[in-house]
Amino acid sequence: MNKTININLANLFFHIDEDAYRKLDTYLKAIKQSLNNGPGSDEIISDIEGRIAELFQEKIKNEQQVITKTDVEDVIAVMGQPEDYRVDEEIFEDEEASASKSKTKKLYRDTDNKYIGGISAGMAHYLGINPWWVRLLWVVLTLATFSGFIVIYILLLFLIPEAKTTSQKLDMRGESINISNIERTVKESFNSVTDKVKNADYNKASGKFKTGIQAFFDAIGTIFNFIFKSIGKIIGVFFILIGGAVVIGTFIGLFTAGFTDAFVINNTPIYSIVNSTSAPIWLISLLTFFAVAIPFFFLLYLGLKIVVSNLKSIGTIAKITLFGVWLAAIIGLTIVGIKEATANMYKGSVNKTEVLNFTQPLDTLYISTRTSKNYDRPENFRINGMTFTLDENGKKLLLDNDFIFDIVRSNDDIARIKIQKVSQGSSFDEARDRAKTIEYNYQVLDNKVVLDNFLMLDPKSKIRDQEVNITLYIPKGVIIKFDYDADTHNIGWHTSYKEEIYRSEVKDYTWVMNKQGVLDCLDCPSEDIIEEEADEFEKETKLSVDEEGVNIKINGNESSLNIKIDENGARIEASKN
Repeated sequence: MNKTININLANLFFHIDEDAYRKLDTYLKAIKQSLNNGPGSDEIISDIEGRIAELFQEKIKNEQQVITKTDVEDVIAVMGQPEDYRVDEEIFEDEEASASKSKTKKLYRDTDNKYIGGISAGMAHYLGINPWWVRLLWVVLTLATFSGFIVIYILLLFLIPEAKTTSQKLDMRGESINISNIERTVKESFNSVTDKVKNADYNKASGKFKTGIQAFFDAIGTIFNFIFKSIGKIIGVFFILIGGAVVIGTFIGLFTAGFTDAFVINNTPIYSIVNSTSAPIWLISLLTFFAVAIPFFFLLYLGLKIVVSNLKSIGTIAKITLFGVWLAAIIGLTIVGIKEATANMYKGSVNKTEVLNFTQPLDTLYISTRTSKNYDRPENFRINGMTFTLDENGKKLLLDNDFIFDIVRSNDDIARIKIQKVSQGSSFDEARDRAKTIEYNYQVLDNKVVLDNFLMLDPKSKIRDQEVNITLYIPKGVIIKFDYDADTHNIGWHTSYKEEIYRSEVKDYTWVMNKQGVLDCLDCPSEDIIEEEADEFEKETKLSVDEEGVNIKINGNESSLNIKIDENGARIEASKN
């Protein structure tokens, strides 16, 4: 049973058995010996170890897997034997090392031959063309798209990695990552630096053309840099305008709302009618200001930093303090919001049933509704679906038309009225207490019941979805008629009558309460008459559809109407019979 050894190869940890480790160690020592401590040998060994680590990573499936002797042999087969790939100066003079094999290229930025970011040089390696063609293409596309390709170039600077290591440079050129190529690439880089030092004057003379071209691209880079800075300044000014406008506007608006009488009408703070919590409006305004203004203040500050390069920092303490205030404001508004939501969580009601005392025998009952005269006052205003008004004595009132009445059968010969008042609150008890404050009235005149189609509230009770449900219990056999101006739109679903009649049409007919608790219509058109009218209409109306179009003919007692629709449009002809 072999021992397992932990090794660090190119800053990566592997578990390897003892036999595999001995073979790998022998292989690496042979490579070092073949290099004979030549120029760049340390970098060559580092790149070879990095490549071996990459091959090991491709073989293992989890961190606990052990590298075996077979795995090492497979890697050596890919990398090659040291004696087979020893490279000397004579080989460097050839066009290609015989050990090089074609390999799929990878896209990197070639920063060794860059003018700006090395993107063009890297793409040239990838496409196998001269980098100047790529650079020319960038210039043409940039001019054709009105500098739009500059954005793409910037994105590519972040998206395309730089070829830093020898392995990455070989990948960029599509060369196999083995001992021969790694050694050759490192020595080429080393010799290139050495030659530049030895032949500085020659390079200076031979590089004049390249220097001129580089100056041209530097000029373009300067122009692009100016464009980017100008765009940045415009964005900074935009941030300043938006941030400043929101901060100032929020301050003025909330200061006006929270610390003045902007929401006070007829000596009544409207905010207190809607507000469910006890939090004063100035506190809500202050919290809202901090929650909204602080983020936009930082946006304003960011814009100033962009426009003014030497702007002094507001300091870490100030930033932390502002963030703490903003967080406290958010928490405070959240608490107020939760209290506001829970204030309407429960619904409670109070009921009162009274006998209707008529001065005449109840053979026929007339039902009417009335509207408050206070709706017509010029000082009224609407709030949350209700009307804020003053009565004749100057008392403040809230009027609401959330009123429904039902007509059902009484269990005896006595007519009754049930008044149910409903409201919301943070608890059932609070909801019932608030429902008791609802004011609703009705009136009995001879054999008529006059129902208010509105309810009245004290503004101190606040708006809590208050409503009133009225139920009239009418004995069997009583005839029911509605006044002409009665509002029958508010008849509830517990009232049973002919399905063919709309609620708005109920007042046009006479009804009687039957023993099943359903209102029978005494003067509604019979079904036979309705069917006869429908048949007559069908006889008088003829519809024909053919290849010439659609033809509709309606014959009346005194005139007829002919409608024809075809490809030329619609034509209407009327004639007298």
